[in-house]
Amino acid sequence: MSFPSGAVASRFLRLAAQEGKPITPMQLQKLVYFAHGWYCGITGERLVHEDIEAWEFGPVIRNLYRKYKKFGSDPIEEQDHEDKRIGENTFPSSLIESIWRKYRDFDGPQLSSLTHKSGPWKATREANPGSRCAVIKTGLIVSHFRDKVHGTSS
Repeated sequence: MSFPSGAVASRFLRLAAQEGKPITPMQLQKLVYFAHGWYCGITGERLVHEDIEAWEFGPVIRNLYRKYKKFGSDPIEEQDHEDKRIGENTFPSSLIESIWRKYRDFDGPQLSSLTHKSGPWKATREANPGSRCAVIKTGLIVSHFRDKVHGTSS
């Protein structure tokens, strides 16, 4: 079962608010990407409905970009709690909380850098030179994160 990216983003925003940690649009994009990737690696299925695109500064979900771009590099100051509309028994809350604990102390550029080292973003950018927003194929995300889950990737 996949979810709207806004629901996953809302969950991260709530976790950040509970800890009093500011979160920027770039951080949010990358956190949702990592949650999606790890979910794909564990289950073989998508976490978010929307395509993830390979933009210059890493993976981006276009509708999240549009929703939060008004904040620029400043912390996001609003929450709509879109995740409250998702049934708790189907939403992978524990995975999202794990991703939050693992990556919460990284700023946007650091998270972006992590996506550039190897993997789906880099492979998509290399396969589509000159494209500013090629879609990252789900299969690339699944195989990259599956390798991480099984400890066969850096």
